[in-house]
Amino acid sequence: MERDYPIKLLEKALKTYSPSGREQELATLLKGEMKALGFRNVQLDKAGNVHGEVGGGSPTVMLCGHMDTVPGWIPV
Repeated sequence: MERDYPIKLLEKALKTYSPSGREQELATLLKGEMKALGFRNVQLDKAGNVHGEVGGGSPTVMLCGHMDTVPGWIPV
């Protein structure tokens, strides 16, 4: 992974229009990135949530967030 990968991914995500109810494009982007990073069982469910698994062992940690943004455009 390139050192600036997290920043580039954040910029790509912020540039993706994703107001409430229209997160599909961002979900698809994140699904692809997760697969490229080696996540297992990456899925996009009917509600639009993206989930996958990485690593193993114990303890198990879950990261949860939201993809929708406030409508409108702000330069990134």
